[in-house]
Amino acid sequence: MTRYEWVLVRKAESFPVTAACQVAEVSPSAFNDWRRHREADPSEAEVEEAALVAAMWEIYSEFEESYGSPRMTVELQNQGWVVNHKRVEW
Repeated sequence: MTRYEWVLVRKAESFPVTAACQVAEVSPSAFNDWRRHREADPSEAEVEEAALVAAMWEIYSEFEESYGSPRMTVELQNQGWVVNHKRVEW
């Protein structure tokens, strides 16, 4: 559980946010930014990243879980993804 999640739980229990933030050593504005980001729709980059990860899992499963990052990079590039080995490595 992150500090922000802890503050959110305290808020749900009717504790004042400012007091919970003080105990968790986070600023109320940082907590509110985190909460707004958490409640917002995913960004275009987050959607693209999720699609890339799904494609990687598909390739990994298709090749009986024996596909390393060098081959994964080439396979993704062959499918049209713009990636390099650093983005593919886990």
